[in-house]
Amino acid sequence: MNSRPLNRTQLEVGKTAANDLLSQLSEKYPTLRGYLVLCWRGEQAELDSAHHEVLKKVPSLIVPSESRTQMEMFLRNPVPKDLHSEEGRKWQKRFDSHAEGLRFEGAIQVELRFKQLDYELIWTLQGEELVDQDLTPQTKASIRIVLGKLSTFARGIDGDGVVL
Repeated sequence: MNSRPLNRTQLEVGKTAANDLLSQLSEKYPTLRGYLVLCWRGEQAELDSAHHEVLKKVPSLIVPSESRTQMEMFLRNPVPKDLHSEEGRKWQKRFDSHAEGLRFEGAIQVELRFKQLDYELIWTLQGEELVDQDLTPQTKASIRIVLGKLSTFARGIDGDGVVL
């Protein structure tokens, strides 16, 4: 089932909610050493990567549109090394302007990646109620842990970024 596209505000709400869930899991499982990634059609980017890095690495996360085409052209230019410099602030302002119209695939999955493999913990997490049981393979042959779809984490926010 396809999810509705998300705007930038919804993307941020979803990322924050996913990080909150990772914190809950880390509290419950103190040996958990992991990080979150956005996964879509076999591609992935770290959840907490800068927006421009995510958009360069995995442009398929963005719904095809004129805004996406403009952003892709903009990102062909080099990113300033210091985004806090005058040049960096100007670049960020242009980036934000281009990014305003972007819509992100709601069906993007938020998945857990491990810094250190602990198979017993992974097998336990497969059955964890905080993990999406339908999207996480329930087999010892898999280390894939899916927390859920980005659209699920972003719920409660309408298409205009207004909290419902």
